[in-house]
Amino acid sequence: MRTLVLLVIFVVGLLAALAWQGRMHHLRSATALPGWTDAITPDSTVRRGTAILPEEVPVAGLRLSWIARLPDSSGWQWDVRLHGTDIDASARVAVPFWPTPLRARITDGHMPVAALAPGVVGLTGDISGAIGVVDLGGTADAPVVTGEITAQAVGISIAGTDLGDGPLRATLAENGSWTAELALPDGAAPVEAEAEGTIDSDIVTYVVRIEDTGALPSEMVAILDRVGRPEGSGWVIEGSQATR
Repeated sequence: MRTLVLLVIFVVGLLAALAWQGRMHHLRSATALPGWTDAITPDSTVRRGTAILPEEVPVAGLRLSWIARLPDSSGWQWDVRLHGTDIDASARVAVPFWPTPLRARITDGHMPVAALAPGVVGLTGDISGAIGVVDLGGTADAPVVTGEITAQAVGISIAGTDLGDGPLRATLAENGSWTAELALPDGAAPVEAEAEGTIDSDIVTYVVRIEDTGALPSEMVAILDRVGRPEGSGWVIEGSQATR
């Protein structure tokens, strides 16, 4: 989940850094920019451009591209695409005409769920229909970012077991901490998951509760017996993991 939070922050930061109409190489010759803007290619403008995301983002080798669309009543509009090995995500970003602070609204997004939870064997599915609002305050050197993202997890499957669809909600606090909650109530076994961390750390702490409905295949039950502990009629899996 930290991946999604960091990517949203990076998109909002790019829009703030490109508030001028000049190209990036013009801006660099005229003023000192924050170091993270080095990711933006020299010919990029606020209307169209590309960035090679930094190594701090937990999914390596990603390119971010954007193109401006005609504004509407909600504000300035961009189509944003994030692509790389095994990932191709897109979103529409809208920024109001007179935001205080800068506020980006992310809609129509989708991303492979495996990019948000690396290391889970056989994990497939999509995070889609993402709708979120992210506020950016402070200076470009030291932004204060808060926000909330809601989305739908679609077609989630682990080791061939269909866990179904369900809502996902993530929040980012001013101190840099984030939380995420996922519910999958209608699959082979109801699942509730919570995760938390901070944007300056790649360690994620998580708790996953899975109810035993008798519909899980024996292979999946064996995995849960091994990695979880019994609780009620199901299992609890908890711990921490590095996201890269």
